[in-house]
Amino acid sequence: MINVDSMAWWIYHGFNPNCSLTDALDLYEDLLARLKNEPAAKTRVEALREFTLFNTVYRPEHVIRTLKSLRDDGLIESDQQALYRTSFVRLAS
Repeated sequence: MINVDSMAWWIYHGFNPNCSLTDALDLYEDLLARLKNEPAAKTRVEALREFTLFNTVYRPEHVIRTLKSLRDDGLIESDQQALYRTSFVRLAS
């Protein structure tokens, strides 16, 4: 379930002010679906940035902020505390 309070903070601090909650949730849900359909146990953040660039209307710069929200909501785990392009993420167990 999406924590609306953290999503509102995320939109306020990360996305274009004209971006609605519905638009921001699209990338959140797209990345979550991508991780669910990924055959590998873990996925590199850079691969998700490429997916975002070529398959969504969002920019790669939005990926790490979105992944932080997914992690804060307990839906994914990462191999490092901070998220970088070289970090790996996976669905929370």
